[in-house]
Amino acid sequence: MSIIFTVPPEILTPPGNKAVTVAERVVLTCSVGGDPAPEVMWLKNGRPVTLSERIRQLSNGSLVIYRSTVSSYYKIVCVIELFIK
Repeated sequence: MSIIFTVPPEILTPPGNKAVTVAERVVLTCSVGGDPAPEVMWLKNGRPVTLSERIRQLSNGSLVIYRSTVSSYYKIVCVIELFIK
């Protein structure tokens, strides 16, 4: 099986640094491109972010943290993965 990439996967706009306050809603965007389209995955301190009712990933890949807490204030980064079906 061979895979042809017409556009290599890449992060177009990384989330960047964001200053937030406790109990604030935080939206982290990570714009990606590529063909086939890559999946966005979020890491907190190097481990996958656990999604919940308070922490959600939108269909466009953005991460929303509702009612941020002190434990939300860690290094959160987006990475891209390419799943071949």
